Amino acid sequence: MFLRELPEPVIPFNFFDKFIAACKLSSEKERVTTMKGLVKVLPRANSDTLKYLLEHFRRVVEHSHQNRMLVQNIAIVFGPTLLLKPPDTNPNTDPMAAASGGHMAVYMVYQNQIIDTMLTEYLTIFH
Repeated sequence: MFLRELPEPVIPFNFFDKFIAACKLSSEKERVTTMKGLVKVLPRANSDTLKYLLEHFRRVVEHSHQNRMLVQNIAIVFGPTLLLKPPDTNPNTDPMAAASGGHMAVYMVYQNQIIDTMLTEYLTIFH
């Protein structure tokens, strides 16, 4: 609950589109390298917090045979919390379209994939 109540997510709003773009890269090596570069330029408190949380999540995954928390499950649960789409500040946005969450499902897929990649490539990204 604490993470959801932060005024800005662990991965700040201004990095959202950059991480989404990195996730869309076709080359896995390029995707991981780009994410590593983005993590390096996060504000120190954010990168330290992200590293600590992902390190903890990796320990949780090590016990997946007991807790059923695979990498994909962690990503589904925490992706939208750690990497949240910035609020739409455009006054011309159709409120019905915004309320329907037209792109919400698409963004959730990317949010999950980003956290999944960060967990599976943790040593490359954070060391």
